Amino acid sequence: MNLYVTRESLLDAISHVVGAVEKRSTLPILENLKLEVKDGVLSVTGSDLEVQMTSTLDVEGEPGAITVPAYKLFSICKALPDGAQVRLSTDGSYVILVAGKSQFKLASLPAADYPLLKAEGLDGTFTVETQTMADLLSSISYAMAKSDVRYYLNGAYFEVADGSINIVATDGHRLAVKKGNITSGDFSGNFIVPHKGVLELQKILRDAPEMIAVHFVKNYIQVEAGRTFVSIKLIDGTFPNYRAIIPSDSQDEMVADSGELISAVRRVALLSTDIMKQVVFNLDGDKLTLESSNSDVGESSDVLDVQSSVKDGRMAYRFDLLLEAIIHQGGEKVRFSWAEKNGSAVITSCDDDGGLHLVAPLRL
Repeated sequence: MNLYVTRESLLDAISHVVGAVEKRSTLPILENLKLEVKDGVLSVTGSDLEVQMTSTLDVEGEPGAITVPAYKLFSICKALPDGAQVRLSTDGSYVILVAGKSQFKLASLPAADYPLLKAEGLDGTFTVETQTMADLLSSISYAMAKSDVRYYLNGAYFEVADGSINIVATDGHRLAVKKGNITSGDFSGNFIVPHKGVLELQKILRDAPEMIAVHFVKNYIQVEAGRTFVSIKLIDGTFPNYRAIIPSDSQDEMVADSGELISAVRRVALLSTDIMKQVVFNLDGDKLTLESSNSDVGESSDVLDVQSSVKDGRMAYRFDLLLEAIIHQGGEKVRFSWAEKNGSAVITSCDDDGGLHLVAPLRL
């Protein structure tokens, strides 16, 4: 293999896929990137056998394939000067990188030994605007579990039907749901994308074209975003019936300024305990009093003017979960709804953007 490429082009391709690579893997070759030149196109692939990412770019050079330590190559490209011309070539079991007066010799492993995800049999495709998908994932990803024994919660649940897409995440203490529209497609169904897959998908959407395509292939999805392709192994499990915990009717509501409420919660939470992280809502008509206490430090309170139908209401929540829900609802005005006193808080934007966030209460 022998190729010439600009530092910026190579760095851009590597940055799109290096997140799929684990720094420590039981398979040493998975700590590498696979570089393959064919028909004037360089494919850069990274994988952990759960998430596989490939980015392509046009290059000048001879065909061939090799694997290179991912994060060493990434660090080298970042350290090279802007506008540098990079030459990559092979010398036995080494890859030689030359840029100006700088030269690096990296140990490599055979490309033929690099394990790739093999997804066969297309079951359906849908396309969606990049901004729509980015907004959906941004709104719900904070609520995903990370290492829960209930493995089916360690990701985001996708529902696709009738021209719409619904994405859900929960860690058992909170729930986030956001609905949007797809532009076209013949796929209808649901699936669970793992936590890492969601995060990597969010990253590539930042530089993706206006539209992306999602292909469903048995137990994988393949996302096509311009010249970057992501294959994600889906979680094989049954997502809980999240609709059962969303109150169908609300007896009481409160509307507040999002920014003011966020600031007040942060102030009051300064004296909460590290274990409970509790903030108490005292609602009486259009006055909300926030309270927190710590037997070792003291107490704090703050008062906000709100619009509320609640009389003599008192409920408690974890302030960190509450803050994330208020922030991710995204509107200037936020609406709290309760089906029962001391129950879960249903948090939505007054802009009615198709999102819903639920936070479970703490026992007083």
